[in-house]
Amino acid sequence: EHVLGSVASVAHHLEHIERWCTDLPAEGFPCPRVRVTGQQLVEAAKKRRNSAPGPDGWRPDSLLRLPGPFWDSLARLWNTCLEVARVPKIWTFCRVCLVARRRAAPAPSRWPRQPGASAPRPRSG
Repeated sequence: EHVLGSVASVAHHLEHIERWCTDLPAEGFPCPRVRVTGQQLVEAAKKRRNSAPGPDGWRPDSLLRLPGPFWDSLARLWNTCLEVARVPKIWTFCRVCLVARRRAAPAPSRWPRQPGASAPRPRSG
């Protein structure tokens, strides 16, 4: 029954989407041309300076040691991707790795209380 309700809900939404799409102009909407510069990419890397390295092992602070022509070439590459509205397929894959962070132990006052236990007493001295 739950699956049938979900199918009905999707069908209902599809009707709205199809109706909305018929109102779209065939030529599309004007879109601003987005371009990046090498300097903008450097500034973005600076904001991530202390981030963990990517799967290739490069850290943002290491990338920042690369010369200006590298960043200009990278900007040209990105601008080409933006103009043709495509990126290399390999760029669409990612690997996610969860990293545990060190945390200080919580204060005893924040420990969960056991049922029937009395509140902790402060130490004197």
